Amino acid sequence: MTVPVAGRDIRVHYDAGFEQVATEVGSLAAEVWPDIAGFFNTNPFSFDIYIDDDPPTEATGPDANPAASLCAEPGAGTATSPAYFLPAAYEEGGIHVRAAGGFSPCALRGIMIHELFHQAHYAFTNGCLQCPEAAEGPWNTMGDWLSEGAADWAVELFAPACNLEWSVYPLLLTRCTARPLESLGYDASLFFTYIQQFENEDTVR
Repeated sequence: MTVPVAGRDIRVHYDAGFEQVATEVGSLAAEVWPDIAGFFNTNPFSFDIYIDDDPPTEATGPDANPAASLCAEPGAGTATSPAYFLPAAYEEGGIHVRAAGGFSPCALRGIMIHELFHQAHYAFTNGCLQCPEAAEGPWNTMGDWLSEGAADWAVELFAPACNLEWSVYPLLLTRCTARPLESLGYDASLFFTYIQQFENEDTVR
């Protein structure tokens, strides 16, 4: 089933039994998408969200939640991946949410902000929505510290009331300071927080 989100050219695809999470995801996307697109000075554009009928999977690298392997050596450890982003040039490109595990309201908000930020960042960086060579371009060479670190920082920016960052900040401060910035991934979110607090979000942009 496919549901267009009222007021936004966003399509949510889901199977029977996931109507509630599809409605919640569509509502969140309609609410925060204009602000995220506006961060990149981009008009909101159309895209697809897929509610996948499977639980979060184990993943490593850029598709992994950082909580289980924060500042571990690159490639070390595994973590659950609740969602992921695929550029539009791929089949079923868009945002995929693994909904079978269930999420708290703040967790779902954080997941959607993170993935929506990827959606806008990709379009802004590669200069197109459906690049013919989706596996190439600046997005794919910028490094996880920038793509994943900035997307995790965006959760703090666009969902400040949830305070999701505080669960990982103690680990960031005690375990990540000895690693080069370019070797980090999600862990680099604190770098962007520092810039925002001592400069402003325009400097991050």
